[in-house]
Amino acid sequence: MNLTIKTNRLTIPYVIGKGLIGKFVIVEVVNDAMQEQFFVQLSKTRRFFVPKEIRERMGLKPNQKICVNISPGDNEPRPEEIFQNNRFDMLSCVPLVTLSGYEVLAINKGEEIVSWYSTPGRPNELRLRRYCSEEDIARFSGYYQAECGKAKLRHRQGRNLNFTNKKMFLIEDFIDLSSKFITSAHWSACIRYNKERVSRATLDNVQNKLSDMGIPKERVKIASVERVDTYVITVYMCSSILAETVSLACHAFKEYLLGNDNENLFRQFMRGYLAGDGNFFSGRDKEGSLHSRLNFYEEKEESISSLARIMARYGFRGKTRKSKLKNLYVHTISINWENLLRLHELGLFEDIPHHRDKIVWALSQHNRYRSLRHLVYLGTSFSKGDLRLHQDSKGSWIVKRLREGLIERDVNGNYNLTEKGTRIKSLLLSTTQQNSGPVPEAVHCFSQKTS
Repeated sequence: MNLTIKTNRLTIPYVIGKGLIGKFVIVEVVNDAMQEQFFVQLSKTRRFFVPKEIRERMGLKPNQKICVNISPGDNEPRPEEIFQNNRFDMLSCVPLVTLSGYEVLAINKGEEIVSWYSTPGRPNELRLRRYCSEEDIARFSGYYQAECGKAKLRHRQGRNLNFTNKKMFLIEDFIDLSSKFITSAHWSACIRYNKERVSRATLDNVQNKLSDMGIPKERVKIASVERVDTYVITVYMCSSILAETVSLACHAFKEYLLGNDNENLFRQFMRGYLAGDGNFFSGRDKEGSLHSRLNFYEEKEESISSLARIMARYGFRGKTRKSKLKNLYVHTISINWENLLRLHELGLFEDIPHHRDKIVWALSQHNRYRSLRHLVYLGTSFSKGDLRLHQDSKGSWIVKRLREGLIERDVNGNYNLTEKGTRIKSLLLSTTQQNSGPVPEAVHCFSQKTS
């Protein structure tokens, strides 16, 4: 049908629009060889604005007659399951209604989801990839739990997705992970710095690095504050649908971890979380006893509670307390020998070298390491004679390892590592290599000879 633009608006005839009032409509505008589409939610007046960017691209002028086609915008039903064929389904987390009460439209276009809602000021459409890797959403959820702020409603901005840190490689990884499911990304950044401790050259260097990540300098704000040590960077994207979709996705993923045993996804989630927050401590007291612990910090009791339940499900149990000095909840996990091995095996601190090295140090200093260190040098099969080559070994060593299920005796009187023993040998060998360099050549020869 042909309609005339009046004051940048179009009016749908009553006969055509009466059955579409209150519903989402796809409007297709054709002018010469150009064609554009946009969404509207038709009001009782059946009038709506043509978006400014479309008018400018098509060169539309007041009182100009153009061809307009309209069709109902059928809202896609949201799947109940968040995983489809080992991929995370983003459509399952697009809200039906925003936190402010506006109905949300989501249309599936091939591998993309186009989402939009109607408010004064016309928000931009959000384009998301329908599916993304389960490992990517796991690590992204960890980052979100650790460093993303609340989706507060801001004047003329709506809600935004934000991430705050000062480590450039974490910010880059966060943006890279977000690009796996956000196709219409327009990140902005804010650098807050202490002018007494940060030079202009440092700020320019940070801006250049952000520019390399796709955030141009005109979208980077710089503000001087006193409450930061040096500087901190917040990257953000203004989109209420995106902020709420990501919030629902991360919440749904945490609920999945609580209801299912998936150690790989737990590892990816905690890698993201520990890279942004949390720390590992290990040291000796006055009596020489070794103490290791893992700490997490959250402002909300609900957040620390969900994290504690996830950690407990995967074997890391601890206690939560309210900090007396800061408005924080602290969850502390005392790390024993088995948990040290699991931390090292899972590589939860893979992205934080000083914590990773501290775990290796704690393993090498533990009493259990000293009692099991012979596993590093012995082969997968050995005899009592092989063990006697170690002058500090005792005959009771074999009895204890048999009792622990690390070795078993065969019909020839030799000893073989069990599956549990092989696992611990592998972990201790990697600890030895990280703590003191490669295993000496003589040890390699001995291991080959005895195996």
